[in-house]
Amino acid sequence: MVDIGHIALILAFIAAVYSAIASAWGARSGSHAFATSARNGVLVVAALYTLALAAMLYAFITKDFSLKIVSDHASKDLPAVYTFSALYADKAGSVFFWGWLISLFAAVLALQKHGTYKRIRPYALSIMAVILAFFLALVTLVVNVFEKNPIHP
Repeated sequence: MVDIGHIALILAFIAAVYSAIASAWGARSGSHAFATSARNGVLVVAALYTLALAAMLYAFITKDFSLKIVSDHASKDLPAVYTFSALYADKAGSVFFWGWLISLFAAVLALQKHGTYKRIRPYALSIMAVILAFFLALVTLVVNVFEKNPIHP
């Protein structure tokens, strides 16, 4: 399950970079196909980010101490109620959580059908995708939240 979460984050990063470029290109050129593709890419990023968060929470709930973040911030005595806060206790976990929230906000923006902001939505999605790519780069490339524990207890 841990590997699924890590792969989901890598794929989400790729999708976020693609969405940022496609959305900017679609907005600039007026291409509806690129704008729609970027919109779908943002939805994929949100889904993959949610899958990664579910994998991380599963690791915390099952007390999978093979993950460094779990072994650093959880114990066998930790009640299930505090599991979510254990994820947030680490800087990388906090960035991971906030990135997930941003992906949900971007998905809400992408799912809006009609509105007065239809013309600027591709620009907004492009900016949101860049922010998502930044957060995903932090949790995959800079500090891997799914880093394995070198000493498995």
